[in-house]
Amino acid sequence: MSRREHRSSPDALSAAARDALERAWEWVEQEWINTRRDPVSDAELRCRISACMNSRTKSYRYVLPTQLSAKAADHSLDARCLQASRPGLGSFDARSVCDGAVVPFDREHENVLGGSPEPYVNNPLRCPEVSQQYRSQQRDKIGWDDLCLVLSEVQSRNDPAFTLAVLRQVAVEIYKRLEATRVEYPVPPRASLSRTLQGLRAFLAESSGGTRPQAVATALLKACGQRFAAWCKVESQSPTTADAQSGRVADIECIDDQGRVVMAVEVKDRLMTLHDARRKMRHVRGRDVREFFFILQKGTEEPDQLTAEIEQHFASGYNVYVFELEEFAKALLALIGEQGRCVFLRDVGDTLESWRAPVEDRRAWAEVLTGL
Repeated sequence: MSRREHRSSPDALSAAARDALERAWEWVEQEWINTRRDPVSDAELRCRISACMNSRTKSYRYVLPTQLSAKAADHSLDARCLQASRPGLGSFDARSVCDGAVVPFDREHENVLGGSPEPYVNNPLRCPEVSQQYRSQQRDKIGWDDLCLVLSEVQSRNDPAFTLAVLRQVAVEIYKRLEATRVEYPVPPRASLSRTLQGLRAFLAESSGGTRPQAVATALLKACGQRFAAWCKVESQSPTTADAQSGRVADIECIDDQGRVVMAVEVKDRLMTLHDARRKMRHVRGRDVREFFFILQKGTEEPDQLTAEIEQHFASGYNVYVFELEEFAKALLALIGEQGRCVFLRDVGDTLESWRAPVEDRRAWAEVLTGL
């Protein structure tokens, strides 16, 4: 396939890149796993590749699989290029390759790279190419240096065999990272209210794109449903799945034995606006869910207006409640008792696993449990 065809058919390039990545992965599973012999002999280059694949900047973890799989699919492409509009030969749209090839691969392998739905939309990769010219706009300059070195080496050699070797080394590092993502959750036999809340504060202190607070709220409602038989099941999907896409009325649905949504919960990990509340309530009223909760981690910037809005919904037959996540957790964890708290601690881990949540979030919860 020619460079011109790739530019006019990003889906075709994504498919070819996905095939190249899958073949590299098959090589790891069939060859490397038995010999543990690295395809890249240069120790310094291997070190840089490993640093890229385990970068603290989540977007960077997607760069080498994306750029190298595209280069392996069509060697006329420039491995450093991020945008098709970049001047010069070998330009292509790396974002479409990432979205079409690497993001699905990541999703199918336990979100080993971080579970980002659109990594190339983030600020670090909003530049024409991976080169020292754009180092100044990077917060993680050392990580950027690593990416520049690896991709510059691949492009300067411009050797299909070397590109394949580096792509396989990237797959090796993904495999190693996947091995390290196996998380055990040591749920303690006893759990006091104060220690459980202390662990929750530590877990929720770090931003997670909504994953951590939603997992906590989901597990709280599961434990309550089990303790008080208030509903038969609780359904929730990863925050990366939009409510409309999943068919849910909100982030979390509590469902009775007739399959009806008896209560729905929206979890906000950012400051909630009145516009957010009104938009969600239009959807709730459309589905005729009469009991609805907003669970907030950072509060709302318009509390008085929100209170007035809630009163209007009550007059129309809808009960809307607003709680800070910690106060919501404190009350429910006290009500369900010690046995219920142990169930809750287990359910947070189960929820994170069912979502294939990013390994950082799963490890953080395991650390919380270890400290209880």
